[in-house]
Amino acid sequence: MLRLLVVLAAIDLDVSRDLRVPAQRAEMEKHARVILTRFSDGARFFTNTRGGGASIDFYQQISTCSPISQYAWELGLLWVSDEEVGLIWSFDPR
Repeated sequence: MLRLLVVLAAIDLDVSRDLRVPAQRAEMEKHARVILTRFSDGARFFTNTRGGGASIDFYQQISTCSPISQYAWELGLLWVSDEEVGLIWSFDPR
């Protein structure tokens, strides 16, 4: 989930093309870890990316998503626990 949160902060939702990431990657990951501390044990996570059953490396280019809005490209993270439901989403309006 850490890498997905970094992708959601990357320009064009693509870590491999965001020139800021190499210099700021450690700081971006630090911020992602803070967000992850919010999730309780047993939380379930969902995203709208597809990896064909394989684990996705979010630091590589992501080739597919299932948009939920009017935009053709968006990525997000949904989590569900006994205490809360949360959503972090990023849209590319091009």
